[in-house]
Amino acid sequence: MLHKNFQFADILVKSDADDEYFNFEGYASTFNNEDFGGDVVMPGAFKRTLKERPKVKLLWQHDTKEIIGGFTDLVEDKKGLYVKGIMPKAHPDAVKCYALLKGGFIDSLSIGYNIKESTMDGDVRQLRDLDLHEISLVTFPMNDKAVITTVKSLEKITMEQLQGCSTKRELENFLRDSELFSNQVAITLASWFPETKQSDSVEEKQLLELVARASNLAKKQLK
Repeated sequence: MLHKNFQFADILVKSDADDEYFNFEGYASTFNNEDFGGDVVMPGAFKRTLKERPKVKLLWQHDTKEIIGGFTDLVEDKKGLYVKGIMPKAHPDAVKCYALLKGGFIDSLSIGYNIKESTMDGDVRQLRDLDLHEISLVTFPMNDKAVITTVKSLEKITMEQLQGCSTKRELENFLRDSELFSNQVAITLASWFPETKQSDSVEEKQLLELVARASNLAKKQLK
């Protein structure tokens, strides 16, 4: 799965008044905040997915085997995606997580999503429509202001997909989002190409074939 972070979450840990659940609330994502990868979540990005998928699982560190709770509220307001989370007191891992939250050792949330629609504004990718899959408590946000996490299944990278990236920036984002390459490797591979790719360039086609072979070799090693 691919993880891409960009929203630091402010978490409010509530009292133990609830006999059945631990409670907390905060922002899982904020709008109009550019991350180090050049992505910005735009207002309205969660509107559709919250209608189609109102129930979202709470995970620990984006591990699908570590379900620690859920949410009573997921609301898109002017600032971002505000959530109210619950963790059952009968769950041993939830007890551990709540202790870390209350002690201030864990203070970050991040989301797992697929991109349905995005646009480019110069070098900035604006995320306009997202499929929200899960929200996780995480130890380290990648950006002290913004951390977002994308989670999606690895797919075979084809020449058609690579040729569909019309700019160096789009190619870099595509390679990074595949989670087959580290951020630095994606930047390095994209740097081989001009700012605007030329579809009739034989040299570029050979380079794309090399990137495709490297990515699919990387996928085999991850299996």
